Amino acid sequence: MRRTTCGGRGDAADGKRKWVAGDREGTIPAVADGRVYVADREEFSPPVLALDAKDGSEVWSASPGERVGLTADGNHPIVHGRLVYVATSGQLLAFDAATGTHPT
Repeated sequence: MRRTTCGGRGDAADGKRKWVAGDREGTIPAVADGRVYVADREEFSPPVLALDAKDGSEVWSASPGERVGLTADGNHPIVHGRLVYVATSGQLLAFDAATGTHPT
């Protein structure tokens, strides 16, 4: 299973890293409701991932069909309500935060 690099700064109590998911470069993560959302920086059809914040396990993976996360300071996932937004070079996409599907 391919995973995107996403390692937390650690537990607030002891500062130790709790988990690392993968060895690929990802966008700046968004954290909400016990999940970490990150987009892979793969050139073609990169996945947007939802990881469990406790252990880094994959909750869902969705492909926007276009490259996302072109720069580290922009295009990273943003969570608002029940949606996760990511920007590609040509559009803004939304995913359901719980399932990774496109909302209807």
